[in-house]
Amino acid sequence: MGKSKTTTSRPAGRPSAGDFWCEGDDGLFSQTWYPVCVSADVGADNVIGRTFLDGEVIVYRGADGSPHVFGAYCVHMGANLKEGTMVDHCVRCPYHHWQFDDAGQCVKTGSGDPPPPSANLFEYPTVERWGLIFAFNGTEPLWQLPDFADVLGERRFDDVELCTSTGQLDYFPDDPTTKSIPLDPWMIITNPLDFQHFVSVHEMTFRAARPEDEIVWSDHKCEFRILSTNRFGTPYDNHQAIYGNNCLYLSGNLNGKWFGFFAAQSIPEPGKSDIYFVGASEKASDLEEDVAAAQAAADGVVAMETEFFMQDISILRSLHFRPGLLTKTDTALKRHIDYLQGQPRAHPGADFIR
Repeated sequence: MGKSKTTTSRPAGRPSAGDFWCEGDDGLFSQTWYPVCVSADVGADNVIGRTFLDGEVIVYRGADGSPHVFGAYCVHMGANLKEGTMVDHCVRCPYHHWQFDDAGQCVKTGSGDPPPPSANLFEYPTVERWGLIFAFNGTEPLWQLPDFADVLGERRFDDVELCTSTGQLDYFPDDPTTKSIPLDPWMIITNPLDFQHFVSVHEMTFRAARPEDEIVWSDHKCEFRILSTNRFGTPYDNHQAIYGNNCLYLSGNLNGKWFGFFAAQSIPEPGKSDIYFVGASEKASDLEEDVAAAQAAADGVVAMETEFFMQDISILRSLHFRPGLLTKTDTALKRHIDYLQGQPRAHPGADFIR
């Protein structure tokens, strides 16, 4: 008889770098600025609804044109205010005609009864920039959206000095019924500090032996410089920063020309992400031809970054995110995951959006 073949069994279970929370665990979500909608979606006299975190919010413009983001449900009988109308610069509930002002306070009831003193909606801190409306998941913002600056950070641009372009990435361009990716925003925002994937997927060459040495860490931001050459042999220098758990800032030089880029992800429902892009270019002047040139350049930034992100799409949309065996090359990635997991979470609007 021949000798029996001996096999060695592999360890049971899958190696893991540790447990981590997902958005919505314990009813909590990252405290960060989320893009809720495109500015153009909100007119002067309409109310729109958007799914957000684990519920729904409404967005409308007040008397001065400033946007407001409130929990969607009337505190009277729970009607969805997205079905309401604007009356005297107030949102009027479609059910019993309670009216809520820009502070979220009920100022009038349809029956004529005095509004209860506690009849107010929850308002998220809201800001409008670059053609997007953002809401912060908290009662007060922990940090502000950044200004664009040159790569060295020596000059900051006022928004009026720039032309910007806004777009939303479709993670499933071949499927008209699906746009959101089944990952938390923080899982996707690990990409910028996954330096190895820039080499393997994007065919970039770093000019620094250890780009991770350039990372500066702070409470709600990590930032770093990348000096590289892209797959076409073009020098590509940029300054990047990751804010909170979902926002990527980039100031770059490509072929000697400055451009700005900002990407922010929203949570349309737990376990899913949508991502919005902003491209920026400086206007040489306010002359029509200079504005048109800057606008074309900003549009080009969005197109360039969309093409860059699309190189990751097939990987990301099938990714089963669960960090396991990490190596020395993953030093920055490991620290970034720990950093993201350490960001604050809350859900102050829970009772008002679901």
